[in-house]
Amino acid sequence: MSYYLYAERLDIGKRVFSKEIDSSKAASIYDITLIDVDEYVKDYIKSIRLDPIAKEKPVEENKPGYESMTKEELIKVIMKKI
Repeated sequence: MSYYLYAERLDIGKRVFSKEIDSSKAASIYDITLIDVDEYVKDYIKSIRLDPIAKEKPVEENKPGYESMTKEELIKVIMKKI
């Protein structure tokens, strides 16, 4: 088991987060556990101030939603998709 400085842990987390390497490969390369790899990724996410819980994307207000369409308009839109 190896000990890494904070900057090194962030680098490992960044490599895993960006999918440059996967968790199991990082664990074997750096001689750490998968739990350590997960912690390093979490530390990296915190360091870039990315919210770890993804929020829903807001609906664009310029596009008309289905709620505002009439029955005939909805049928036309659905038929175009088929």
